[in-house]
Amino acid sequence: MANQEKKAASNSEKETKVKAVQEKKEQKMRWTLARCRKVANRFKSEAEWAKGAPSSYKSAQAHGWTQDIVSHLMEKHGSAKKPSVKKAA
Repeated sequence: MANQEKKAASNSEKETKVKAVQEKKEQKMRWTLARCRKVANRFKSEAEWAKGAPSSYKSAQAHGWTQDIVSHLMEKHGSAKKPSVKKAA
């Protein structure tokens, strides 16, 4: 009997832990301007940000924050360096 009680207690603990993990997954955080900026700061350009963190990029676009965030990126990392074009002689 004692062995069955231990198994029952163990199963209930597992169920409690599984429910806690599931609840954490269900709590989605909304993208705010501050969160989008924080994520975007990891990247050097808008293209890198769009590819590296598409969820935050799409949210910023939907809220109209993209230009504001990209302007801060350019200030932080300098203007995007374009490869020099050599003219034909």
